[in-house]
Amino acid sequence: MSTVKTQQPDKAVELSKKQSELYAQMIDKIQVGIVLIEPETKIISDVNNTAAEMIGAPKEQIIGKICHEYICPAEKGKCPITDLGQKVNNTERTLLTADGESVPVLKTVTAVRLSGKEYILDTFVDIVKRKKSEELSKENEEKFRAISDNINDSVIMIDNNGEITFWNRASEKLFGYLPEEAIGKDCHELIAPKVYHEDQTKGFSKFKNTGTGDAIGKTLRLTALKKDGAEFPVELSISPLKIKNSWHAVGILRDITTDIQAHEIQAEIITRFTTMINTVPSMMYLKDIENRYMIVNKLFCLNVSKTVDEIIGKTDYDLYPKEEAEKYHVEDKRVIEENIEIINEEVFEKDNQGEIRWLSKTKIPLVDNQNEVKGVVALIQDITEHHRNRDQLIQSDKLAAIGTLAAGVAHEINNPIGYINSNLNTMGKYLNKIVKFFDDNKAKDSEDNEYIKEIIDDFNNAVDESKEGTERVKKIVADLKSFSRVDRAEKENTDINDGIKSTLNIVWNELKYNCKVEKEFGDLPDLFCMPNQLNQVFMNLLINAGQSITDKSGLIKIKTWADDNNIYVSIKDNGCGISEKSLKKIFEPFFTTKEVGKGTGLGLSLVFDIIKKHNGKIDVKSEVGVGTEFIITLPLEGIEDA
Repeated sequence: MSTVKTQQPDKAVELSKKQSELYAQMIDKIQVGIVLIEPETKIISDVNNTAAEMIGAPKEQIIGKICHEYICPAEKGKCPITDLGQKVNNTERTLLTADGESVPVLKTVTAVRLSGKEYILDTFVDIVKRKKSEELSKENEEKFRAISDNINDSVIMIDNNGEITFWNRASEKLFGYLPEEAIGKDCHELIAPKVYHEDQTKGFSKFKNTGTGDAIGKTLRLTALKKDGAEFPVELSISPLKIKNSWHAVGILRDITTDIQAHEIQAEIITRFTTMINTVPSMMYLKDIENRYMIVNKLFCLNVSKTVDEIIGKTDYDLYPKEEAEKYHVEDKRVIEENIEIINEEVFEKDNQGEIRWLSKTKIPLVDNQNEVKGVVALIQDITEHHRNRDQLIQSDKLAAIGTLAAGVAHEINNPIGYINSNLNTMGKYLNKIVKFFDDNKAKDSEDNEYIKEIIDDFNNAVDESKEGTERVKKIVADLKSFSRVDRAEKENTDINDGIKSTLNIVWNELKYNCKVEKEFGDLPDLFCMPNQLNQVFMNLLINAGQSITDKSGLIKIKTWADDNNIYVSIKDNGCGISEKSLKKIFEPFFTTKEVGKGTGLGLSLVFDIIKKHNGKIDVKSEVGVGTEFIITLPLEGIEDA
């Protein structure tokens, strides 16, 4: 900045000149715009480098111009100072640059005397950045307000005195206070029941000094107070906010009345569900997609000898030995990954005491609304007693069948026994005559001898007929014993053809009046099996075939054959046939198409179970009015010798 020249001695002038140059350099480096103005003419006498840069013109272009061309153009050169003794501090004014751009500045105006002359000293600071910062701050505040007013949770800010400084729209709805009613009020006094005031005041005292506290960073469940005095439960999250070295708090509150009610309803549903599944006489469990147990019932806990808490969240490997766990884990994993169902599958395995137990398993995938598999639900029932009862039922059914056939068997026996008795009586009479004749007379001529010969011939015939009858009785009894196998082992190598023949003899009285039987027996290898149970199968199928025939032209065809893997038995009739609807149910226990009192509905169910026990299968083809054919397939590997 240039200075006013004065008359001084040479040395003083030199010194003053040096000082002026030094001051000018210092002023040019100051980051504040400085302009020196003559009071009367308002002409700019001098400027520093910072002012020239802010105006955007060289010093030579600025000096000599009227100040309002660049400084406070709107005021047309009217200086805010009317008295040179005044001073104006930090007043916002406008600086007009050489390019015509208006720039906001913060001015300080004062009067100065230089070299005995009065000047106006105008200093100014560029406040563009500050303006932008203020505008940005205002914009952010508006955004924050817009966001907070459009969320469903209450947002409250309090200063380090505990007074509310921010209150969003959700807070109005939640507590019932308008912003002007809430802002400036003590937060704890306004929305907290009195019983909590002391504890909350202590906690806030620690927070405002340190910005920390037991509630920071946690979600708390508290009781809040509405404007009308009603108390209600809320969830509260508190975050610290430091403003100008003071700790403020931002709280987010949510009304959880509905959540608590829903939780109570859910808890009640779970209690009812748990009670219900605990009354089911089967083991039940639910696993998630990771094969972890999520729900189990009481019977399942008893089976694994663990409590519910010891099971939930665990896998099979935590509950069972490795080999057993692998079996359960793989099966449930298959249900989940392949989305398949296992329905009423019967298996047997050893329990903890080494006893063989029969189990019926039903496992289905657990799916959500989008049909995505989320786990597996299982029902496992111990049917060991059922199997024992079924075995007893098989024997009972066999005895009942034998009882049904008893009349026919008796008829078959009575015929030969009848003429055996008659012949024996005749033999007795002849014997008496022979004895009397030989006692009284001896043969004297040929006629007597011929008579004796006739008696002897009749005697021999009677004996032969008696023997034939006796053989028939023996055969019937042998077939009956062969059918029941009462004198043989439960499992043995057996000729299936022999079993069918003996069974056919037993049931022949049921069949002979209605139909003919054609037999085509193939060359079969012996099969390791339970002969008495397979005979039960043949008997049930033959009786059913006979009962399905209603006229005298009935025909039953029995055929057996074998290949490298299996033995096959076909029993085919030309009876009434089975409808398609009934065909799907014929192997179900207690299903029957017969009249009440004519059948139990257990025959074909037992047939199915016996064939399955022999690892075989039974297929059926039927057409109403044409007839029915059952084809039994028995693997040559036979039944296990367990």
